[in-house]
Amino acid sequence: MQEIESLSRRTAGRLSQGEYVANRLKVSVEAVENALLGNLSSQEQRLFHLILGQRSIHRQVAEVVMICKEKNPDYFQQFPGLTIFLGGGGKEAEYYRYTIESTHSAFNHQYADVPIYDFTELPFPGNDFDMSGIDHRHFHRFAVAYGLSIPEEEGSELKLPSLFPRITPRRPQPITPEIGRYPEDNSSM
Repeated sequence: MQEIESLSRRTAGRLSQGEYVANRLKVSVEAVENALLGNLSSQEQRLFHLILGQRSIHRQVAEVVMICKEKNPDYFQQFPGLTIFLGGGGKEAEYYRYTIESTHSAFNHQYADVPIYDFTELPFPGNDFDMSGIDHRHFHRFAVAYGLSIPEEEGSELKLPSLFPRITPRRPQPITPEIGRYPEDNSSM
């Protein structure tokens, strides 16, 4: 992460416009792509590709957050932080946590009234919960694997935001007052 930040600082001034990738310095995609055209070491090329990978992850996170805000606006007004549960193999990788965490600043979520992200551990259901001999400290991986193994037809009571139908806002209908309305037979013309 420090190498990505260092590389981002060196790249930040090269291009000031364009779509930003998801790091704290908001280096533009064009700046990273232009830098990749230069004479770079394999280490620098790898890091620049990681920066571009952040962009993809940030777009996904930002989209999910905004869909959740649209579907449950009350939650966003009631709580000072947006609870994020990070599980699976990504929980152990600093890259994913950093990338998800920096989505808030990369997409200026503070201006959309999205509270700062609050990372929380997946709560373990209790000591009597059976994971078939798997150590309890790996519950974050077990929970994701278990969730992915539930057949779709059995469905769960909880759905990911992408599984909810998109609700398109209804267009407002003009209101025509009854008083002073012209008759339909064109007799007033």
